[in-house]
Amino acid sequence: MTPQPPRLALVVNSGSSSIKYGVFEVSIDPATSRPVATSTCSGQVERISVQEGSKVALKVNGHKHEEECDCIPDHGAALERISDLLKREAHLDPALIAVVGHRVVHGGPDFSAPAVVDDATIAAIDTNAALAPLHNPVNLMGIKVARETFASCPHVAVFDTAFHATMPPSSFRYAVPKALYEDHKVRKYGFHGTSYAYVAEQVAHALPDLAQDSTGMIIAHLGNGASMACVRGGRCVDTTMGLTPLEGLMMGTRCGDVDAGVCAFLERELGMTTAQVDAALNKKSGLLGVSGVSQDMREVKAAAAAGNEDAQLARDLYVERIRKYLGAFLVKLDGKLDALVFTAGVGEHDAELRALVCKGLESLGIAIDATRNATSSDDIIFDVSATDSKTKVLVAKTNEEEAIAIQSAVATGVLA
Repeated sequence: MTPQPPRLALVVNSGSSSIKYGVFEVSIDPATSRPVATSTCSGQVERISVQEGSKVALKVNGHKHEEECDCIPDHGAALERISDLLKREAHLDPALIAVVGHRVVHGGPDFSAPAVVDDATIAAIDTNAALAPLHNPVNLMGIKVARETFASCPHVAVFDTAFHATMPPSSFRYAVPKALYEDHKVRKYGFHGTSYAYVAEQVAHALPDLAQDSTGMIIAHLGNGASMACVRGGRCVDTTMGLTPLEGLMMGTRCGDVDAGVCAFLERELGMTTAQVDAALNKKSGLLGVSGVSQDMREVKAAAAAGNEDAQLARDLYVERIRKYLGAFLVKLDGKLDALVFTAGVGEHDAELRALVCKGLESLGIAIDATRNATSSDDIIFDVSATDSKTKVLVAKTNEEEAIAIQSAVATGVLA
């Protein structure tokens, strides 16, 4: 019997001047019947349309290939360069790509699952651009040019917001005039949904006792962008981010929750424009704004350890915001919390922060084992709970690109 060629999924994440990409071999795990994806190669194109020149990178088999080149004028040319690089350096025939999955930040109220790209999908993403003006237009541009470059296979849009579509109105509605919701879609949507879906599925696979409809889980996705999700039976009940990614936790450069009156105050009393207020709250606040040191938690932590009081305050604020939502979500789950999961860069690697979040919560059934918490692991799901903890405290390795590859393959029947 002639061996079948591998089924490959290309994952594309288009930014305003960059494209991140990865190629995954997708299949069904014969032992578990679960769809899985194995990374073949990954890379990025940076400085698209920058006159000083562009940069192309590819990592394959542990080897990183980088090229500095003349200005790549647009995303179409960047995807052509990626296709050429896959042939030349990864020895991969782009014709073998069975599906292309695209990260799209905002699906608005229209998408509760990945969507095969057609004219209607493109129109809906464009309509929702007002909800994510910095992201959806460039995500959509990437889809359009990728459909031309990789025209022989289906394309799938995977939305950061889709996982949160199961929230009830009592969670997603704001207490604002009804017309703002009905006419302008002003409501909570939530983000990092691809990560949450991946982590929740990995937890259920690693710990089958937690794969129940009644399982209560709180997942903390703590990176430069940070959010939390309250999950029951694998479905989102509530989340911290809102109409935009600004709401909720303190982040690298975003303020998180703030009195909306602050915006009016800054415009009225300081004469700031709407754009200036937006930049201050999204790009100059959070860890960077409070510490004055960095948006990188590692640098803030080092500065705090060296005696920088502002850096220490930034770290304290960051922890307290997490604890505040942990309490709120614990109540939303009626006190039944089966797993508290830390993921993303800070969540996975900052053991001290995990300990601070869980400090003193033994009476609520949450306790960390100090030794296990300080131990690094290559496991996708690593249990750092104390033996007497009612709640499993877990550290999870998220992989949004892998999740997009799997979701895209499933949505198009590539694995059938």
